[in-house]
Amino acid sequence: VSEISFKSTGNVNAGLNTDIAIKVKENDAYKDAIGMGVTVEATEVDVEGNVGSNSSVKAKSITIGGQTHQTSVLEAPKIKVNLHRGLAKGEDVEIKRLEQGKVEGETVYIEQAAGGEVYGRDVTLEIVASHVKVVASNSITIKKMKGSENSFSIDQTRIGENTESMKSLEKAIDDTRIEINLAKKELDEHLQKIEKHKDAILEIKKRLAAYKKAGAKMPQSFVQKYKEFQALQMHVSNLKKEYELKQEEHQMLQDRRSNFQSSVLNAKIINYGLWRGHNEVTFRLTNPNMELSYVPKEGLKESSISIKHDEETDEYKVVATSAAIGGADTTPAASGKKDLAKEARHKEAREAEQLKVEKKEEQADT
Repeated sequence: VSEISFKSTGNVNAGLNTDIAIKVKENDAYKDAIGMGVTVEATEVDVEGNVGSNSSVKAKSITIGGQTHQTSVLEAPKIKVNLHRGLAKGEDVEIKRLEQGKVEGETVYIEQAAGGEVYGRDVTLEIVASHVKVVASNSITIKKMKGSENSFSIDQTRIGENTESMKSLEKAIDDTRIEINLAKKELDEHLQKIEKHKDAILEIKKRLAAYKKAGAKMPQSFVQKYKEFQALQMHVSNLKKEYELKQEEHQMLQDRRSNFQSSVLNAKIINYGLWRGHNEVTFRLTNPNMELSYVPKEGLKESSISIKHDEETDEYKVVATSAAIGGADTTPAASGKKDLAKEARHKEAREAEQLKVEKKEEQADT
């Protein structure tokens, strides 16, 4: 067909598992092969032409020979686009020219990038102009840098399902930390009650033993108080178990957060050409929770940028190795970035201090 539009065909919903391939050919560069607002779904979609505004194409394989509008959406495991300005979500994505578009994939290959955002596991860019943002979980490879004001990040927490997983994980860590503080507060309160009444209960216990030995009737008030104390001890025992379980859960969640970081330490950002102008490289760590940044020097070439962990000082640094300067250029995280781990420690300290104040006030009341 020459076009898919509301005027000619309407929406096309053939389904993804029907082995139906749709080929659209529109030679006029000023017309849309897939019209405005149209939805197309098939096993394979091959378009020789443009994709219009607010249109949506979903398939197992998509090929666009023209350009995509900035409000268009492509979704398929395999996507190939000539000029991309919209949103493409897939696994294996290949773009000839990216102009302010957005790409989300696993393996992403872009010949020319002139603005836009790219998210993937492994991202390769042949030519990078200016104002391009790339976020990857494993590697970013640049063949030639022609512009500046670009940002390149290694961050597992922002790729694919990891984004929501990390948000949920951080929330779970915060929730369990609050629950631990509350459980500790309640446990301490009950332990204080036990300590306060311990001597009196021991005296009651002796008297009850004496009554029992003498075969005399035990005073009901003594029996009741001793039973209440036993119930209090049982409750404290349960609170201890709950507190310990919360601590174990919190540690398990923190270990899961550390796992996000494991491959970040092996990740690399490689530029086979020259770094030009101002560009920023960042690495997001999850344990400690912080972000390290690095600004490559003007003229640095054939550089491989990664993270190095100093086990003696337990510090993380950004390291750039370049053949142009004949060695390793080790630069710590740039100032101005938030130390997320320090913020968390300060937050915990404030909460602990607040608990102490509340405890003192309760003791004063009693």
